[in-house]
Amino acid sequence: MPGLIKVLNSTNGIGTTMTIEDLNGIIDELFNQARDAVDGAGVSADFQSIANVVQANNGSRTYGWLGSMPGVKKWLTSKQYEQLNEFNYVVRNSEWYNAFTLKKSEIRRNGLVDVPMLMSSLLSQHQSHKMELIIEAIVGGTSNIAFDGIAFFANAAGVRVNDNLLAGTGVTLAQVEADIQSSRAAALKFKNDKGELMRVVLDTIVCPASMEGTFKKIQTSTSSPSQSNPGVANVVGGYVKNVIVDPLLDATDVNDWYYMATSSALKPFVLQTENMNNGAEFENVMDDTKLASDGVIGYSVESASAVGYGLPQLAVKVVNT
Repeated sequence: MPGLIKVLNSTNGIGTTMTIEDLNGIIDELFNQARDAVDGAGVSADFQSIANVVQANNGSRTYGWLGSMPGVKKWLTSKQYEQLNEFNYVVRNSEWYNAFTLKKSEIRRNGLVDVPMLMSSLLSQHQSHKMELIIEAIVGGTSNIAFDGIAFFANAAGVRVNDNLLAGTGVTLAQVEADIQSSRAAALKFKNDKGELMRVVLDTIVCPASMEGTFKKIQTSTSSPSQSNPGVANVVGGYVKNVIVDPLLDATDVNDWYYMATSSALKPFVLQTENMNNGAEFENVMDDTKLASDGVIGYSVESASAVGYGLPQLAVKVVNT
C-alpha cells in the first residue's frame, strides 16, 4: 500500500505530502460535516406521517404486538391483564451503499475541494432512497404480506375481516369525490383482531403525479369542484388533510391512489434504520486497494434500513381499471 500521497493545499496552492491515514482523517471530517447537515432529517415530514421511524440495531426487529391492542373495559373488580398475541412479523434491514472515486492526480492538482459536495450528494441520495423504499412497499402492498400473513392491501377473507382493497369508480372529480367518501365510511367500520370497532379516520392521500391536480382541487376548493353551482359546499375537501405525491407511482399505478390515517401513534408503515459501525446512521468507508494499480481511492457511504407494514386498517388502496 503506498504510504504517502500529495494533496494540494487549496489555501496556498502548495502540495502537502501526507499519509493515507491522514488523508482519510481529513475526508472523515468533511463527511461528518456533511452528515451533521442532514442528521435527523430522515424522510420528509410527509412520509414520516405515514411511517413510524424506528431503530433496529441488531439488523431486524419483530413486531409481535401488531393488531393485538386490548380494548377499554369498565373497572368493576380486579383488573384482567390480556396476553398480547404473538405475531411473528419480522422486518430485516438490508445494507445499502453508493460510492465515488478520487484520482491521485485530481488530489494532487485540485485538492479536496469537491469532496464536501460529493459527500452531501451521496447522503442526500440515501435519504431519498428511504422514500423510494416506502413507495415500493405501498406499490407492493397487494402482494407483500402484513403481520397476519395476508397481503397488506386485500379483500376481507379468512382472518382478514376488513376490506382495504377497494374498487374505484373512476378518475373524474365527481368520481374521486365519491370514492373519498365511500373509502372514509368503510374505514370507520374497520375492526381490530378482537372484533372491536377501531373508528379509523382516513385523512391523507398518496397519489401519482398524474392525479395531483384532482386531489389538490378537492382539498383546497371552497365550493365543490365537481359542481357547476358555486353555492355547493366542498364537504369532501375537509376529509383531506394532506396530499403526498410521488412520481414512482405513475409507473405502475397511474390511476390508483391510496387513502391513509396519520393522526394516531401507529402508522400504516414502518421505516427501520440502523446505526452503523461508527455509531451513526451513515458511515463512510475508504478503499485504497487500487491506489497503486489504478491511481484511485474509493469512498462509499453506507447505511442499513428497511420498510415494513403496520396495521392494514390504517390504509386503503383505491383501484381504477
